[in-house]
Formats: sequence, C-alpha cells, structure tokens
Amino acid sequence: MDLVDDEPLGWASVDVDAAPGAPAGRLVIGLGGEIDASGVDDLRSSIAAALPDPVPAIVFDLSAVDFMDSAGITLLLGFAKQAQTVVVRNPTRAASLVIEATGLGEWLPTE
Repeated sequence: MDLVDDEPLGWASVDVDAAPGAPAGRLVIGLGGEIDASGVDDLRSSIAAALPDPVPAIVFDLSAVDFMDSAGITLLLGFAKQAQTVVVRNPTRAASLVIEATGLGEWLPTE
C-alpha cells in the first residue's frame, strides 16, 4: 500500500462477526482510508487471502472510509459475486455518495 506520513491510503481488516445472534461464518471486512485505484489491488489481495471457501455472508464496514471511487465499488461488487450475501455497514458520506451515484444500493444494501 502507498503510505503518506506512515498512514496507509487504504486498509482492510477482516474479522469474524461475534455479535450475539450473528449467523455463523459471517465475516466483517472493515475498510478505511482512501479506497481508489492506487491501492485497490493490495486491498483485494488482503481480503481474498482471509476469505474461506465457500465465501459466507460478508459485511463491509465502511465507517472509516475517507474517499472511495469506482475502484472501490468494483472491489465491493467483486466480493459480492463470491459471497452468499453482502451488506454494507455504517458507510461514511463519501462511500454512500458513490454507492448512490452508481445506483448500486440494491446490490450493496445497508445494514
């Protein structure tokens, strides 16, 4: 990933959702920083390496996204094709605007 002042422009973390009542195997993928063409390949690789086969339900937590462009949408949709279900949690205004502008809210519903 590209670094500016020792902070990644885009980052991802993958955790199993341990919330009470959460379906077994539901993964929460937290994305943050700037999700754009300059770092999306690294993010894709990091996420793919953490996913089991078959891919269960995925929750994309977008609460720390500062910027997202069409490369970020492509990233989310790529994993949406592989998973049983996909939802978006806590999208920032930057993430929401891109999802709304592309008309992909149906494919990336908010939880």
